[in-house]
Amino acid sequence: MQADRVYPEALVPGPDVSAVAELDLPFLDAVVIGSAQISDLYHDWHRVREVHEAGAVLVRPDSYVAWRYVEPVWEQQAAVQLLQDALTSILEDRSRRADEAEHPAVAQASDQDRTRT
Repeated sequence: MQADRVYPEALVPGPDVSAVAELDLPFLDAVVIGSAQISDLYHDWHRVREVHEAGAVLVRPDSYVAWRYVEPVWEQQAAVQLLQDALTSILEDRSRRADEAEHPAVAQASDQDRTRT
């Protein structure tokens, strides 16, 4: 796995894998647990995943879970929308944190504004 990619984990080759293909993002790959390339011989992942086999998990390049959808998703358009919303949220949060690190005074003022409302 490349360090600059995000890997949604899917347990069956279905809507999640098709959603990744439809989004066609250069940093996004689908990994199907249980496929010939990625096996779960002792069912360890099955026991700890906390997600329906038709759900989805986004794993960051540093192996942290960035997002999970525990309920089954059976339709491709629903999977596309969920994945797109998750990526938007994750990337916006990352961008905001980078801006705050670069401009701490602005971040502090923004935090004060949020506590007033």
